[in-house]
Amino acid sequence: MRKVLLAGVLCFGLISSTVFASPINLPTGIKGQDGVGLISNLPVGLSAGFLNDYVGERDLNKASGKASFDMIGGIIDLSILNRFDVYTMLGSTLSPEFKFNNLGNTEKFDFSDQFMWGVGADAVIYDWKDTGIQFFGDGNYRESNNMGLDSLTVNGTTISSSQLAAAGVNSSAKWQEWQAVLGVSKKFQYVIPYGGVVYSDVRTSDKVTYSGTTYNSKSLSSKYKVGPFVAFSFLLPRWF
Repeated sequence: MRKVLLAGVLCFGLISSTVFASPINLPTGIKGQDGVGLISNLPVGLSAGFLNDYVGERDLNKASGKASFDMIGGIIDLSILNRFDVYTMLGSTLSPEFKFNNLGNTEKFDFSDQFMWGVGADAVIYDWKDTGIQFFGDGNYRESNNMGLDSLTVNGTTISSSQLAAAGVNSSAKWQEWQAVLGVSKKFQYVIPYGGVVYSDVRTSDKVTYSGTTYNSKSLSSKYKVGPFVAFSFLLPRWF
């Protein structure tokens, strides 16, 4: 582990002209990231970083559903033998929003920010040292539960959180997401371009009862699940 990593990463899967965000973690053995050594004389270390992931207009498989939110927080990474990593993502959703076309009605659910957590693991699968090319895999899972409803908009008419509270509205929503990645990278002096194939799926549901009407998306998954991705990580000198 030789350099400090500054990651400016744009990760996306695309299929049928659809794009969705996927938080892919490049293995420490490729990044060459410095961390705090945990076991003397063994390449086992702990490092941490900032995470900001934008999930914009993710297509869902029913009722022309779409979901969007930001996740902001941090990632804690345990590197083993400079080849394997296990990590956790801890943070919060920002402005989660679900949209549906349901029986001729346009419905939009705006939820409050909520804690989000995730876990993952990655590994360098093969290191082609002569060329600097490395093959890697990554898999992770994250979820957020009990998101409270801030407002409900039906056919352009918005019902505020105060109106919902006065009417005794009960609501709940959750988001679950998991993915698996196979990729290849090429390390240069200051940049690491990488890309590959990503499988990414979600499970989400929300249920709201207001004025005798139940708005219930039931359980939805991602409409598009497999596609290519490209990304870049930028390396700065060790002292930075």
